[in-house]
Amino acid sequence: MLKSRPDRYGAIAVSIRWLSAILIVGLLGSGFRAVNAMNAAA
Repeated sequence: MLKSRPDRYGAIAVSIRWLSAILIVGLLGSGFRAVNAMNAAA
């Protein structure tokens, strides 16, 4: 079930989706930490 079917996405598409979601959340967290570090240094 690696390939997508008309009624369901395949494992590769689902994996890419969740990986990108995790990366976006990680980037948001990293950005908030960077802003907090800059505020603490000022």
